Amino acid sequence: MFIGTLVFNLIPGQMLRVFTSDPQVIAIGTVGFHFVGISFIPMVTSLIFPVFFYRRFMAQQR
Repeated sequence: MFIGTLVFNLIPGQMLRVFTSDPQVIAIGTVGFHFVGISFIPMVTSLIFPVFFYRRFMAQQR
């Protein structure tokens, strides 16, 4: 997820140029890719916390 966040925020234009050469699409897509990249941060949190608490609960059961 960390790599995805970096890629979507640091080189969105280069990623979009793989699929299109239209400058308007690249400009709009760059803004969208920044939102996608930032959304990885809460997604990681929502994936890690349940696993952490589940493992902690299971350790207490033993």
